[in-house]
Amino acid sequence: MLSTISSLRSFFGIFFICIAVLLVVLGSFMLGGFFTDERKPSAEMVAFNSLSQEEQSLMISPKDSTVQKVVVDEELGESLGKEHLGNTVYAVTFHHTETADSGNLIVFLDEEKEKVLGKGFDGKQIERGQDG
Repeated sequence: MLSTISSLRSFFGIFFICIAVLLVVLGSFMLGGFFTDERKPSAEMVAFNSLSQEEQSLMISPKDSTVQKVVVDEELGESLGKEHLGNTVYAVTFHHTETADSGNLIVFLDEEKEKVLGKGFDGKQIERGQDG
């Protein structure tokens, strides 16, 4: 009986030490920022958040959009700015936003997908963004 009690004490002693070590390790991860959620918003959300109330009233959904890498050529550079010529940017196209006289709404983002360089409708003049 005495050996059983001694065995239980050893077991619980080791168990509590393991729990203490686990708590210390988890605490250090949390303090170190390993579990913080610092994900960047998607390109679709950056583009959507840049839209005016009028543009958002077109029944736009970030889920109904596509993102394409585009190299800025002369024509696009006229709208986005000559400093972007030859750079890779992202074009976020919101589908089902076309009207009788314009194509789909497109928002152009920088290579990091953080800044809006310009926006407009496919086939129309692109307005330069405030960030671009």
